[in-house]
Amino acid sequence: MTLDQVPRGTRVKITDIADVERRLEATRLGLGPGAWVRVTRIVPKGPIIVHTDAGQIAIGRQLARNITVSFISLEQ
Repeated sequence: MTLDQVPRGTRVKITDIADVERRLEATRLGLGPGAWVRVTRIVPKGPIIVHTDAGQIAIGRQLARNITVSFISLEQ
């Protein structure tokens, strides 16, 4: 599953970013493999907002499509 497919409220762990350029971009944002994020908002035709230990980050759809994640939990 990639980050752009994650429903709002879901906590996931980043497992891989296959594209080297996208990996560098994500790492600069603190979103490298092993990072835990919660999808807090999905803007229609816009970015995906995630909450990390460092705060909230808006991630473009193209970057999100390149971030592979594993499911952790769904906010109740």
